[in-house]
Amino acid sequence: MAEKNSSRRIESSLKRTRFLGYLGLVAGVFRELEVNKLIDEKLPKERDHNVPHSVCILAMVINGLGFIGQRLYLFPNFFKNVSTERLFGDGVTREDLNQYAIGETLDRIVKYGPTKLFMEITLHI
Repeated sequence: MAEKNSSRRIESSLKRTRFLGYLGLVAGVFRELEVNKLIDEKLPKERDHNVPHSVCILAMVINGLGFIGQRLYLFPNFFKNVSTERLFGDGVTREDLNQYAIGETLDRIVKYGPTKLFMEITLHI
C-alpha cells in the first residue's frame, strides 16, 4: 500500500509535456528569421494587451495551418492542448490570445497596410 502511494506522489510531481509538432518548427523559424522583431517595430501596441502583435500574428499563422473556419471568439480553443509558453514565450497563456488581442492586431495591420507589411516581412526574410 505504501509503495502504491509513493508511486502516485512521484507521478503527480512530474511535469507533463505537450507535443508541439510542426507548431514548434513554425514558431522557431519565425523567431530565427527575426520576423517578430520586425513586426513589433512596425506595429507598436496601442492598447493594454498582454501579448505583442508579433505573437498574435504568429498565433494566427499557426491557427491557419489547422483550425480554419472558426469564429474569432473560439481562437483560444485551438491552443487548448498546446504549451503556449513554450511556443510563444514565457507568461503567454491561451487566454491572452483572445478575440480582443487578435482583433486589435488585425486593426493595426489594416491601419499600417497589409500589403506594405507583407512586403517588408518578405524583404526582411
